[in-house]
Amino acid sequence: MNHNDRPVFSGQRMVVEIDGQGDGPDGIAHVGDYVIFVAGVWIGERVEIELTKATRKYGRGRIVDLVRRSPHRVRPPCPVFERCGGCTWQFVDEVARGQRLRERVAAPLSYALGQPADRLPIRAAAMPPTPRHQRTKVALMLEAAPPPLYVRYGLYERGSQRVVPVETCLVADPSAEAAACAIAETIRAERLPIFDPRGSLDGYRAVVARAAPGTGERHVVVVASSAEVPGRAALVKRAESLGLTGLSLDVNDHPSALLNGQQSEVWMGMSRQRQVIGGVTYLSSPGGFFQTSAWGASHLVEVVRESVPRIEQGVLLDLYCGAGLLTLALADRAPTVVGLEGNPAAIADAEASAKVNQLDHVVFEIGAVERVLPAWAARGRLQNVKAVVLDPPRGGCLPDVLPVLIGAPSIRTVVYVSCDPVAFARDARVLVDGGFGLVDVRPFDMFPMTSHVEVVGVFQRA
Repeated sequence: MNHNDRPVFSGQRMVVEIDGQGDGPDGIAHVGDYVIFVAGVWIGERVEIELTKATRKYGRGRIVDLVRRSPHRVRPPCPVFERCGGCTWQFVDEVARGQRLRERVAAPLSYALGQPADRLPIRAAAMPPTPRHQRTKVALMLEAAPPPLYVRYGLYERGSQRVVPVETCLVADPSAEAAACAIAETIRAERLPIFDPRGSLDGYRAVVARAAPGTGERHVVVVASSAEVPGRAALVKRAESLGLTGLSLDVNDHPSALLNGQQSEVWMGMSRQRQVIGGVTYLSSPGGFFQTSAWGASHLVEVVRESVPRIEQGVLLDLYCGAGLLTLALADRAPTVVGLEGNPAAIADAEASAKVNQLDHVVFEIGAVERVLPAWAARGRLQNVKAVVLDPPRGGCLPDVLPVLIGAPSIRTVVYVSCDPVAFARDARVLVDGGFGLVDVRPFDMFPMTSHVEVVGVFQRA
């Protein structure tokens, strides 16, 4: 490949206008039709960049100089902002972040429905009172270091698996952060082995702490590549001295950076953590999924509750219900509430939560939604379903799901929760074409100072 195949070349310096914002952390510049991605810039800025990558399809540049700054640019409050892979929008103010989150929902939805964005019922993005201390889950990655340090712990550097030492994270819950750091320090003090992904050394690879809203409980999971790692007694002793309500081991021998493995063991304390959201008590296993933003989880529950009408007779169905966050919060909305989820461990947590809340009319079933839902329809089990809540995986619903809901005339309301605006827009088009009207769209900031946006859409059968 030669330089004539594209208008730029790697190592080239140039001044560009940032004329767009990507769906992730990057700003977008153009040289003709050629796209260049630049991290750490905002739309409307003019920057001098150096091209670090130049393929036939796109280029990537790094900032050399800010020629013209956005009026929304602010000083990032975090000392490791330039290196850490999180909080990529720290350098812009809340106004700009909120506007961009709404645009991330509006643009694909407008395209999918063929309507101007200003004619769609999209609200302003809801933001937490403060972006600080929102993350109730803190995951510290471990990396071997030469003596006298022995262990380096922190967060991954942007675009790599190199650890950036972090002892104070602005978005982390302080109590969860303190617990994670204390256990990591014990691993260091005991000189316990650290997993080497490039070699064959078994050892510890991460410390994950979760603080529970409403109860103050703290549970820590140590992730290791083997169940036979040494140091259990020392770590349990430290966990007890910290007043932790639980300490568990999660075994993950996969070379990738994924945290959770397939085997876990409770080393100390309770097997499930209690948290209270909106007056409902939830029990969650240490390795199970639960929303990691205290404000975000509460706001999601509040918005969905407002969106689901009260059903005097009939069934409310919660698809992809996970551990029952929304199912249990909607218990007072219908005489029968049914949650469907394919993960047996999540259903076990959901059933335990229903029992502790004495919600006998809330039931859970295990099964893949795309397989079970058509079978239910064939057997007439959807005839009395009046409203449906669904929170599918990031990619949205598989093709067999939404047509079943459209084909069940008793279903009058569909409340769709999504973390991917493009998947949401695609599925919104299916529902609208099937006779449902989109009546409300509510984006909100689940992960402050990042490009991630959660959205709740409400559809009513016309």
